[in-house]
Amino acid sequence: MSKRIIFLLVVVALAAGGGAWWWLHQGQETTDNAYVKADIVPVMSRINGTVTQILVADNQKVTAGTPLIQLDPRDYQVALAQAKADLAEQQSVLDHLVDRQNAQQTLVESAQASFDAANAELKRAQQQVDRLSRLSGKQYVSQDDLDAAELNRDAAKARLAQAKAQIASEQAQLQVILGEQPQLQATVDVAKAKVENAELQLSYTTITAPRDGFVTSRQVQLGQTASPGARLMSLVTPKIWVEANYKETQVAGMKIGQQVDIVADAKSGVTFKAHVESFAGATGSEFALLPPENATGNFTKVVQRLPVRLAFDNGQDLSVMRPGMSVLATVHTE
Repeated sequence: MSKRIIFLLVVVALAAGGGAWWWLHQGQETTDNAYVKADIVPVMSRINGTVTQILVADNQKVTAGTPLIQLDPRDYQVALAQAKADLAEQQSVLDHLVDRQNAQQTLVESAQASFDAANAELKRAQQQVDRLSRLSGKQYVSQDDLDAAELNRDAAKARLAQAKAQIASEQAQLQVILGEQPQLQATVDVAKAKVENAELQLSYTTITAPRDGFVTSRQVQLGQTASPGARLMSLVTPKIWVEANYKETQVAGMKIGQQVDIVADAKSGVTFKAHVESFAGATGSEFALLPPENATGNFTKVVQRLPVRLAFDNGQDLSVMRPGMSVLATVHTE
């Protein structure tokens, strides 16, 4: 076979191979600027305290609410005991005032009963005087009987006036007690709030997992003084996704829901299935520490990249995947 024929066969094979490669890659957008992502939650203390126990190990899987770190609770236990003692004292004062109020209410009711009785007695005495006055005009009763009835009526009037004054006095004392009650109730409410706050502060001595995840980047040590805002460890949540940074020239044909093939460097030969979940609201350069100043005279056009979130399809073994791993992501746009 001549060299010319061999050359022509090679050219035809290369052209056919190139054409097949081009045809197979139509409707696909690929990038290796893609990484596995997950929510990473920093675990921090809400209070100051000395670490007395570390209850989990590195890379341990935990569920929400699992105790992670124990701080020395003694100072907060003392504060809670003091708050409860203050509440008991204030509550005792309020209870005593309520007892006084009940007793005073009884006195008011008793004075009212005496007033009603005196008022009824005065009515009977007045009726007796009226009856004797009519009979006296007919000479049926003596003047002494009428005078005695009038004296009895006047005495009933005096007793009624005294009962009325007693009611006023008892009601005035009741009003004084009722006036003290709101202030004492407010003091009790403040004491209750202090107890609740002390209980809350004590609960913070046990630091628990805010979400399900894996313990990682543990920095806390026994005997360390924890303070609010200082990261002690992190939790990596189990739900993962891929953030693929496609060039702006690649995203024109992409839509939410399109199928994606993902090949991980950590597990070559395996293609994971995913789909386009969402697009970022801006390119990555907009969130850079020093965003580009394109309005300056020294302008150089740079193709920007838009983060695209890719969600793994269900039913796949993703145990090997970890946040930060590199992947190759191919979106099927057609």
